[in-house]
Amino acid sequence: MIKWRTRFGCQPDGFRTESRCSFGGQDPERVFDSLNLRSGDCFLDAGCGLGEYSLPAAERVGPTGAVIALDRDPHMIRQLRRDANTSSVNNIMNLIATLGAQLPLRNQSADVCLISSVLHMPGLDDRWEVLFTELHRVLRHGARLGIIEAHKSDVSPELPLHLRLTPETIITGIQPYGFKWSGLIDLSSSYLVWFERA
Repeated sequence: MIKWRTRFGCQPDGFRTESRCSFGGQDPERVFDSLNLRSGDCFLDAGCGLGEYSLPAAERVGPTGAVIALDRDPHMIRQLRRDANTSSVNNIMNLIATLGAQLPLRNQSADVCLISSVLHMPGLDDRWEVLFTELHRVLRHGARLGIIEAHKSDVSPELPLHLRLTPETIITGIQPYGFKWSGLIDLSSSYLVWFERA
């Protein structure tokens, strides 16, 4: 079994610090169960960071499945590639890509997509139309899309209150782009809301 490491905070010079992943270090298996991630699926980790979800997803989907790990930061992608090689994980495709722009993926190529602790970032707030139109394009019919964000009530200083998104904001903001709201669960300091691609 892969020992997934929750490392957060890669600096441009490669200096790294060990800590929990953002918003409390959520249990990947609980997230994957909610998204019904199965053996043989193609999992898209959009804004993958250091791979807190990519690495355990690679084990979950198995040798007949695949993980596509996207991040705009080449340092993150390089470290995830090294971690995958160290763990002998060979079903992760690492790509440098910016969310809110055209994605370097084929139409209807993924079964499950997760966007964890990314949607609130400045610069994406006015790019939802492009982001979710692109995700609708690359996800298969009936695919699941999960979003993890911090609760506004959480007292953690990791994320300023004014940047936090409510589940209602996400649900009403995403549905016009061809996604049907399917569920919401509390993850202590954060929440997971998920959709089905129509």
